[in-house]
Amino acid sequence: MNQFKKPLAMLLALVMLCGAFLSDGKLAFAEGDPIIDVTEGEKPDGTPVANVLEAGNPAGDPTPEPTQEPAPEYTVTFVVGEGKFPVTVAENADAAVPAEANAAITDYEAANKQVFIGWDKGYTSIVADTEVTAQFAAATAPLTIHYKDTDGNQLRASYEAVFAIGAPYSVDSPEIQGYVVESGKETVSGTMAAGGVTVTVTYSVTDASYTVQHWVEQIDGSFIMKDEETISNAQTGTTVTAVAKSYEGCTAPDPMPSAMVAAEGTVIAVYYTRNTYTVSFETNGGSRYRQPHAYRKVGAEACELHRGVLAGKCGRRWLQLCGNRDEAGVRRFRSHV
Repeated sequence: MNQFKKPLAMLLALVMLCGAFLSDGKLAFAEGDPIIDVTEGEKPDGTPVANVLEAGNPAGDPTPEPTQEPAPEYTVTFVVGEGKFPVTVAENADAAVPAEANAAITDYEAANKQVFIGWDKGYTSIVADTEVTAQFAAATAPLTIHYKDTDGNQLRASYEAVFAIGAPYSVDSPEIQGYVVESGKETVSGTMAAGGVTVTVTYSVTDASYTVQHWVEQIDGSFIMKDEETISNAQTGTTVTAVAKSYEGCTAPDPMPSAMVAAEGTVIAVYYTRNTYTVSFETNGGSRYRQPHAYRKVGAEACELHRGVLAGKCGRRWLQLCGNRDEAGVRRFRSHV
């Protein structure tokens, strides 16, 4: 049997040498690996060759086991104001906002009167270290002011505006003709609350007086005020119409003027126009002469206007026949021979 030990030992040693070389020609035996004595088929310490093979890799499998590299990991940092909250995620994984960051957002909103509106970038499918910053905007709320009378009727359009939460506001209540604003609501002011502010300003109707002036037209076309009267206990905000008076030779306007009663200073002026009549002239024989401009206002001297015109044609004087007016309002003048 000894004659076979040496060839067998040499064969086994050759196999082990072939497996020990890498592609670059270097030995793969680590420092301290056993060296086989191919001459004797045994190690110097007497260890059999079979035992030497089992000391490295399992018998019959000389290939080294492959080593699996760990998956890369990255850090996603959530920034809220001055605070930073990092989390670690695997490559291509999505990050989750930590509870500490959410708590910091709530504190920041309360301290700065702002609202969180989102992050400046996404944090999904992470492939590198990433910093994500919280974005905030000023928190706002609406201010609405209604203007109503004592019965709840809307007197004018409501005031609407938006203010930052915590900001002061001041709005003057408008003047509404015929009404008086409630005491203490001449100006609506305060600090904007988180849920918005709605205010109702109530206006009450007041009694007031107004004046009616009566103006009468004169011969020369001017007007003079004949009467002035004051009407009391009129409700502000209502429309009133003047009542006509009677003035001889004059006619009141139709319709009569109206006005809305204000709290004070309302004046209604009524202008009465002077009536006109037609003037005709006739000779003793009954012939009439009518001039295109023979229309006179009541109270005017008709003869003075036409005496020179007709006297030049007829050589006669004209006398006014007082009270001689026909149904058509024609005033007749007859010549005197």
